[in-house]
Amino acid sequence: MAVNVNKLEPPINAELHDGTYEAVIEKCEERVPRSGNGTQLFLMPRVAGPACIGAAAFDHITLTSSSVGAVYYGTRKLHQLLEAVGLGGVSSFEPSDLIGKRVRIVIRMKHTDRWGWQPEVVAYEKAENGSAPADEADADENYEEAPDTKDDIPF
Repeated sequence: MAVNVNKLEPPINAELHDGTYEAVIEKCEERVPRSGNGTQLFLMPRVAGPACIGAAAFDHITLTSSSVGAVYYGTRKLHQLLEAVGLGGVSSFEPSDLIGKRVRIVIRMKHTDRWGWQPEVVAYEKAENGSAPADEADADENYEEAPDTKDDIPF
């Protein structure tokens, strides 16, 4: 039997590798999966930190399905996500409430027969700057105080 070497290790030139990244949730919507069975929360967090900036990861969190395991895993991931964005303990939310929120995503590379190596979001964590919208957090991070006098200018 032949061994497919491409399935053994992810490609070196992949945008995202196994690791934890600061990200901003760019897209979030409720969808019916292709199978037509149940509902999923589709998320697209885009990396906002210095490593791989602009790279996107896609995540489908199963909310309802005939697969008990998928619902259990999805429920656990959904609670992690809500805690990370400061909505822990809410009884309901709109997917649009998550757009623009900053989170840390834990990525593991996963091989699929259809798409090859893809980054899979396996966990959500609270971001370094909390769940502040990306523009506010970036503005604080990049803020530099202007010199008071012309003597303070370094040239």
